[in-house]
Amino acid sequence: MPEVRIDIDSSELAVMDGYIQATGSNRTKIIGELVKRWATDELHKSIVVCRMARINPLAVDSEGRGDGK
Repeated sequence: MPEVRIDIDSSELAVMDGYIQATGSNRTKIIGELVKRWATDELHKSIVVCRMARINPLAVDSEGRGDGK
């Protein structure tokens, strides 16, 4: 699995560490869940936008362009 490094505000990290101590979780699990939730939400938004705009991003037009309209 790829590794990602981030800079995080110390007060935000303190909140996360308090949660970890209270629940017995760990930083990797918490951050992984946050990223997964964010990615799922962003995918949903992009699907809704494509449907509303009637765009298929995977479609290729007759001239070979991938504009999907």
